[in-house]
Formats: sequence, C-alpha cells, structure tokens
Amino acid sequence: MEILGLVLPIFGVLLTGMAFAHFKILPEHTADILVQFAFKVTIPALLIIVIAQEPVDRLFDPPFIAAFGGGVLALYLLILLGALFWKGDKLGPATMFATVCVACNTGFVALPILHTLFGHKAVLPAAIANILAVVLFLITIVLLELAEEREKGEREPIFVSIKRVAFNPVIYSTVIGIVWAVSGLPFPKILSDYLGVLAAALTPCALFAIGMSIRLDELRQSGSAIIFATVVKLVVLPALVLLLSQLFGLSPLLAVAAVVAACVPTAKTTYMLANQYGQRVEPVADTISVTTIFSVGSMFVWLVLLSHLYPTLFHGT
Repeated sequence: MEILGLVLPIFGVLLTGMAFAHFKILPEHTADILVQFAFKVTIPALLIIVIAQEPVDRLFDPPFIAAFGGGVLALYLLILLGALFWKGDKLGPATMFATVCVACNTGFVALPILHTLFGHKAVLPAAIANILAVVLFLITIVLLELAEEREKGEREPIFVSIKRVAFNPVIYSTVIGIVWAVSGLPFPKILSDYLGVLAAALTPCALFAIGMSIRLDELRQSGSAIIFATVVKLVVLPALVLLLSQLFGLSPLLAVAAVVAACVPTAKTTYMLANQYGQRVEPVADTISVTTIFSVGSMFVWLVLLSHLYPTLFHGT
C-alpha cells in the first residue's frame, strides 16, 4: 500500500524518539531543547518562507475556515453547554474541559506532518488552522476570566495573556509572512535559501521530540473524563471536520489538511491555561499525554482513510 510508504517514515521517527527516551540514550532534557529549537527557529522559518511568497488571494480561504474552525467551535460550544447544564459544572471547569477536548496542536504536530507528506503547498492551510486555534485560545481566556474574579497579584491580567499569545513564534511569523505577501515586495533568493536551510530541520526535530515526550505510564491514570476527551479529540472532531470539508466542497489538499489539523493531540498550551487559572490541572495534563500516545495510531488510521477518499493527492496520479 503506497500510503504506508508515505506515513511509516513519520511514525518511524516518532518511535525512534520513544526508543531513545526509553533507553536513555540522550540526556533527559533533549526533547525540551528540540521542542524549543523547532518552535522558535524552524517553524517560523518555514512559515515566513512559504506565506510571504503566496499570492494574497490564497491567504484566506473561507470554506477551509468554515470546515475546520466551524467544526472546532461547534463541538467546543456543545461540550461547554453539556458540561454546564447536564453535568452541572461551574463555568471554569466546564470551559477547561471543552477546551481540552478540541484544542489542536496544529503548529507543532500538524504542520510538520503535512509538510512531510505534501511539501510547501500544505504549509499555508496549516498556518491558517493555527490562527484559528489561537482564536479558540483567546475565547477560552475570556471565559476563564469571567468564571472567577481575578485576585490581585495571583493571576496575570488578560492583556498579558493576550500579549503572550501575540508573541508566540508561530503567530508573529505568520503575521510577518502575511504582511510581506500583502506588500508585494519580491522575496530575496538569499533570504529564501537561508530560511530554507533552517526550515529543513523542522520535521526530524519536531517528530523526534514528540516521540521522546510520550510517556506510556500515563495510560494508567486515565479516568472516564479523560477517555471521553480523548475519543472526542481523536475521533469525533476529525470526523466532524471531514464531514464539513465535504459539505463545503474543499479541494483534496485543503480537506486533508483540515482533518489532519483536527486529529492531532490536544495542544500543550491548554496546560498553561489550566495551571494559570487553577482549573482541572492534573486531568488536563493527563489528557494531553493520553491523546499524544493514542494519536500515533489514530493519525495513521485517519491518513489511510484520507488516502482512500483522496487517492490522487496521496498517489500523485
């Protein structure tokens, strides 16, 4: 099966990272260093080099935004309302639970996978998906601020949290790329070559670091809420996004990009929010770990399914 030839190298790098961590071949904090390098250097380089050279009319795709963003927001609101009115949770815990069910690790997981499978042409939809993920992040901040009055000196003001999001490397590099594209200025070849060298390190660094960060012992800590969140994140959300992608008539590349962005593990930024506001801190951390573990298998299943739905994209015929 040709799809095996495409995706097995991806998961091979993940498994290699897991093996190196298990046998302690590299120092304990290697994964953290690789994450920082990929997040602050290679991802911005790739986003700038791709987005800055795109035609302006391709930077915004309403059907893609409706399929991915609409699916995430619809499920977010449904789970939030269910937690509030069916389970009887308070606004804070309900908001955190809804967020951990749908927050997608688009920048660090979806982006390198899509780039590996389809090259530079898949970077743009991944960047748009990441911006939509940040919008969800900001909505969550507002709801958590409403849930509990901030005690002086205990939590950051909301504008500080928003400022931190704005200075996220994935966000500011996307903005730089968009501004450059809108300006119409030519992109110097020497700059393109320089950023290209840095961007080439993204896939091995990101996938290897993800593999090293997987901890199988987290499975023993899974409760019913974590299992529910994992099923929603890895099965229900990508299925809904796939349905919306077909409903809105997305091209094969955009449809696959939307589903891949939806089926990745829960974003690690949700733990930062949980810790910041004191809401479901341990369950959020466990959900991130469990979705990361199971996503190794679930992403493979989704990619096989997508290869059957969109064979020309995967097989190049």
